[in-house]
Amino acid sequence: MNDLQKSCSGITKKANRFILRNGTKKFSSYAQGLLEDSKLTELFDPQVFTEFSLSAPISHQSFPSQEFSTLPCTFARESECFLDIYFWSKKPTSIHNHHFTGAFQCLKGVNQNLHFRFKSKMKLTPHHSLGEVELLGSTIIKPGEAEAIEAFDKTIHQ
Repeated sequence: MNDLQKSCSGITKKANRFILRNGTKKFSSYAQGLLEDSKLTELFDPQVFTEFSLSAPISHQSFPSQEFSTLPCTFARESECFLDIYFWSKKPTSIHNHHFTGAFQCLKGVNQNLHFRFKSKMKLTPHHSLGEVELLGSTIIKPGEAEAIEAFDKTIHQ
């Protein structure tokens, strides 16, 4: 196990204990703090990441296909949470929300994060609506910086 994997495993164990004791209500800010306090930016080596991601069993991956990023890789998993590292080349993500509570951190480069609000106009199914998105603002996330993710429509971003 390399240093990046060890650190990811330690973060995930702490996060898992927090969720088991406290639930997920305040988890996003806790997860953001865990990531910001970690040394993942110092430990991240693109070569190690590539080698690990190409050798990791697909069954252990949260998102085994490239539907979300160019190279998705789950580095650590516990019963209540997991820690993924994603690599994006040139394509941005679509505007989306999340089905989980947590946080994300920039390890290399920069990430422009656009924040949106969704205004539902018509309910199609229990899980689908037609509506409008409104741009609320943007942030530039630099290496080491993290942002909290709240579930469902509390965090809509690109």
